[in-house]
Amino acid sequence: MRRCFHSKKSFTLTDRRPRFPERLETPRLVIRPYATGDADALFNAINRSRETLKQFLPWAETGHLDQANTRQFIEKALHSWQLHEDMLSLVITSNQGALLGGVGLQSINWLVPRVELGYWLSDGSAGHGIMQETVRAVSRVCLATLRVARIEIRCDARNWRSARVAERCGFHLDGTLRHFGRSPNGALEDIQVWSLTTEGFTAMEGEWDALDNALRALPPLPKPTVRTHNVASIASATPRSAKVVASR
Repeated sequence: MRRCFHSKKSFTLTDRRPRFPERLETPRLVIRPYATGDADALFNAINRSRETLKQFLPWAETGHLDQANTRQFIEKALHSWQLHEDMLSLVITSNQGALLGGVGLQSINWLVPRVELGYWLSDGSAGHGIMQETVRAVSRVCLATLRVARIEIRCDARNWRSARVAERCGFHLDGTLRHFGRSPNGALEDIQVWSLTTEGFTAMEGEWDALDNALRALPPLPKPTVRTHNVASIASATPRSAKVVASR
């Protein structure tokens, strides 16, 4: 008798599993994989937002320190996109093409299946409902097309903006992991775990449709407010009063 062995990796590479769309359009946004031509815009968006992002996102402290770092990130993101395994990185742009932030599917377990959403917005893009629109669209694809059973959003308990995105999108607060890790400045951090299941999505879908229909009546998004930061300021202390729309 012929024996067959199936590793986890070979399972994840099968063509039988649906793939995330190459381009996802919402009333005001385009969500798509990174392209090599995004390098300059991505670096500029992160660099001008670094002081706020690095409060809760370690990669903002140690990564994207120059355009070469950002190009390397995009190359890895494109490689992961081709494999469609455990990490999918997507860029968020306005319908006019302005780069606003990023969203990622990470810690993917295709055997359940479940995914974790991470996201960030550049300075000047917050306050327009962009991340809620993004989370609804990405979650809809995950639950309705990819057939995942559970989506998680994890964020620092102090990051109230990220938590508000999860709550307004209908995610359930499962609990708080106390002293689960350390923030980029070394302080112990408590991590909130939010989740949305297929049952929750079914209950929320009509409300999501109404919200998206309302967005179609709004004028185009304004261009992000640009604030310049000297690259030499990367290592400076983070202002604790800043607010961040970001999740892990």
